[in-house]
Amino acid sequence: MVNERIRLSASTPPQPSPIQGRGSGSSPRPGPHVPAADARGSSDCRRGAARSTRRAVLGVALGAAISVGSLGNTALAAGERVSPDLTAGVGLEDATLGEAMSRLGWRLVPSLAEPGASDNVLLSPWGLATVMTVIDLGARGGEGRGRGAVTEAWTGRAGSTEVVMARIGAMRAELSADPAGDVSFHDAGGIWVAASLSVSDTLAEAAGERLDVKVENVDFTDPQTVPRLNAWAAEHTGGAIPTLLAQADPNLDAVVANAFRFSGPWAQPFKPAQTQPGPFLVDGAPAGTVDFMHGVFPDLAVVGSDVFDQISLPLSGEEVHLRLTLPKPGYGPEDLVTAGAGKVTPAPVVVGVTLPRFSIETDVDLTDALSAAGLGLLFDGTGDFSGLAEGLTRFDRVGQRVRLKVDESGVEAAAVTVATSTRSMGPQPEISLVFDRPFLVELVHGPTGAVLLCGLVRDPAS
Repeated sequence: MVNERIRLSASTPPQPSPIQGRGSGSSPRPGPHVPAADARGSSDCRRGAARSTRRAVLGVALGAAISVGSLGNTALAAGERVSPDLTAGVGLEDATLGEAMSRLGWRLVPSLAEPGASDNVLLSPWGLATVMTVIDLGARGGEGRGRGAVTEAWTGRAGSTEVVMARIGAMRAELSADPAGDVSFHDAGGIWVAASLSVSDTLAEAAGERLDVKVENVDFTDPQTVPRLNAWAAEHTGGAIPTLLAQADPNLDAVVANAFRFSGPWAQPFKPAQTQPGPFLVDGAPAGTVDFMHGVFPDLAVVGSDVFDQISLPLSGEEVHLRLTLPKPGYGPEDLVTAGAGKVTPAPVVVGVTLPRFSIETDVDLTDALSAAGLGLLFDGTGDFSGLAEGLTRFDRVGQRVRLKVDESGVEAAAVTVATSTRSMGPQPEISLVFDRPFLVELVHGPTGAVLLCGLVRDPAS
């Protein structure tokens, strides 16, 4: 058996591998469509389909937060080429909803990964898909703006919002089911609407049944409301993300949110005694010292091309994988989003992996990135989301807080996605003047021009 060693962000630049050009293994094929009845955890769902769905969805839920350049979720034969076409449209009939989530995530990453920036980029396509589905359930607009318009914008094809919600519900049930108890996934949703507004009973019932979304009228002027919503985020992320709203805003009309937490041990843990410090390279030069874990993994499939190598490290039960993509020397992460096809190795190989131990958090505003990705109808004020709250026509912001921890024992992840809407306050100022330094003042009668007084204000506090 061939012994190949891939260093993921290692101290010494990786050398071209003998398997380069042959490519490698693949992610599992997503399971078939789960009927709506299975969204409530029907025991009729086949276990094989359940495992496939679980693998596919967690690859999406974690994938955009972990790797740059997902190569999709299609099972491949040895030698078959894999093309990371991350921006093409996707239909709900001919591709899984998980693939639509993945494509959404990788459409957003380039907008957030500014060239030359050193910031990490973490996203949760799962959280975005769930929040946008709930928002779409509340749409009441006319042609092109009614229910289904948001779903079409993020999936790339028209489809029933109710069907998408049922599929997400089925995915959620499978993600939460772990007979061995080693892998844990918990997910919750919330809709909070100003006390003076009402929420559609139909929406509240459907979202609550399928997605465990809590619907509540709250007083956003009450100073205890924000701490209570933040406590909700902390509860459903296991304390990993304790903030849903950074500050109180009495003008809020509605908040739509999703929170999840995930944890799972490696199928083959890294040995702590083998963890050693080393330099992390940026543009070929050391940028800092990190702790690198080392392990040798038998029977790993590797996707390879002239641009990248990709592996999937299995977690316990081998239904969930951490997919990692490493650019070849001379290429950067940005090149992976548009990389050419890779190929599958004829057989799994023994792979030596050197991977940083890390724990990172991000807080990102996705409003502009979503608008650029075709979801401007959420923000431009031409929509009608009155099923969520009376008079609601737009959202001001969609943001995410995401946390990812990878160490010798396994993977922990958490994310909070929140969309907020405030009541219209009229046109926004084009120019802002802040009189926070000495200034002149005059009291003038306009019709006659009479100046009643004039002066210089040097100290307003005196």
